[in-house]
Amino acid sequence: MNKKFKWVSVLLFLLCSNKTFGTDTEVISEAILKAVENRQTIAPIVKFDPKYPLKASKQGIEGFCKLSFDLANKEAFAKPMNIKVIECTPSGVFEDASISALRKWIFLKIERLNTAESTDGLVTTMSFELD
Repeated sequence: MNKKFKWVSVLLFLLCSNKTFGTDTEVISEAILKAVENRQTIAPIVKFDPKYPLKASKQGIEGFCKLSFDLANKEAFAKPMNIKVIECTPSGVFEDASISALRKWIFLKIERLNTAESTDGLVTTMSFELD
């Protein structure tokens, strides 16, 4: 099985999975469209939320982590690269979970984004709030 077929199979599975994306398409669309804060037309086609760190959850700790990243083509899609923490509150709690989730995001190949916006220096914020 070639790599492109594997990527397409994974993408189709993720796009069709209710467990990953939920069922409210308006909420999903809004969340994805606002995923990249400092661009108007660049958005992931697959977005993963971070896993809440167990220790933070047990201690009732909430916060956020703001990350910057660049896009780079990797096989059939573009993926976040050069991920850097801009700010996380509280420090040392949510960085790993945020970076791990962002690494899983998938974007269209850069050539297919159909945008004049730069694919470098993108910013996203991952929020950690307990119910």
